[in-house]
Amino acid sequence: MVRRKSTPRGYSYLFKGYSQLTERYSTGTVNSASGGLIIYTKNQSCSAMMAQWEKHLTKCAPKIHACKQINIIACKDNPLVFYSNHEHTATKLGYEVIHYPVVLYHKPIDPDL
Repeated sequence: MVRRKSTPRGYSYLFKGYSQLTERYSTGTVNSASGGLIIYTKNQSCSAMMAQWEKHLTKCAPKIHACKQINIIACKDNPLVFYSNHEHTATKLGYEVIHYPVVLYHKPIDPDL
């Protein structure tokens, strides 16, 4: 699992982590057919950030994968999470990535908290 922090550098920084996970570090074999991207974020609106990340991924991922396409699947249990699927470059087998945000935003209404 590759961990990337969402920073002012934006989604291109996150995409580098995704690229490392899917093209550099994974073998794409039967026992290595999935991975995860944990996205630490301090954004006030995590849902908006994840929607933008999904849009960026949909645009950029086909450019790096040999299959030239990617499928996005919403998580039925968590609306902030989604899955991406593509054909692994080396094995031509399916490869799935879970995109999971960890919300670090903290701005208490009560200043004593």
